[in-house]
Amino acid sequence: DCQHYDLRLTSTGVAVGNGDTLYYTDRAANRIYQQKWGYDNGPKLLAGSGVAWLKNGAATQATFKGPSDVAAGPDSVTKVPTVWVSDTGNNLIRKISGGVASTQVILSANSQLTSPTYLALEGSHLFVVESGKQQVVRVNVAGKGELVVISKGAPTNPTGLAVSKHGLWITDATAHTVTLVGQPTSANTAHASAKVLGSKSGYANGSAHVALFGAPSGIAVGAGGLFIADTKNNRIRQARWVSNLCGDGATCLGDFCDAKTGKCGAGSAKSVACDDGDSKTVDFCHVSVGKCVHK
Repeated sequence: DCQHYDLRLTSTGVAVGNGDTLYYTDRAANRIYQQKWGYDNGPKLLAGSGVAWLKNGAATQATFKGPSDVAAGPDSVTKVPTVWVSDTGNNLIRKISGGVASTQVILSANSQLTSPTYLALEGSHLFVVESGKQQVVRVNVAGKGELVVISKGAPTNPTGLAVSKHGLWITDATAHTVTLVGQPTSANTAHASAKVLGSKSGYANGSAHVALFGAPSGIAVGAGGLFIADTKNNRIRQARWVSNLCGDGATCLGDFCDAKTGKCGAGSAKSVACDDGDSKTVDFCHVSVGKCVHK
């Protein structure tokens, strides 16, 4: 059953934390809500008095200005459950922990974020879309908040972030692409490589080389691979992969990674290692089950 609560929101961000708690923003009302899983559990105000301003302190009395997104997880130092908020109108990342809202300080050559919007959290690293600069940055939220530019200019209009074992995935609603960006090799080095799914507006399944999207926005990582909100096509798309993607670095939007060429598509035999550890001469590594399949 689906329970409906009559709370009208202008929500642009949602996150799950502590296993059974949902967090979401109300950008127009300058508030952040939380809600426990369960039929009888309704939304509860987490932070924000509703006034569009900047004030720290008790979470429900603190003020925000157009909060766009949230990320949830334990603080990497204190292990206390924490919610990070992109306070877009105030050009800040805010931290809510223990019933108190505070401001995350960014200490770097670029001392201030510009219109932070979408977030993704991995350990002590918070990935942030800076819409004002058309770039994605990584913020160390465990220490002094050092900032590293991960991607600038491409994608041109980042609209969603998700982290997997392969790296950071970024959707771009303008270029109609989903980009995989490798992690920086040092604190001051941007990514060395990027792999792209999609090339223009449209709808097509198949390998990463032929798949098409229409203004992809939200993106999430799960046991089944990537889940992409394909906005113009009114669909949720799934992208699946084998270990370390394909040999050519591509991600298959299809059933298998060609064992002969190491690329997405049909082909004949070659010795490859699949998720199940089978490295025999095979026809292909089936992405759905992560096992080698023989003709």
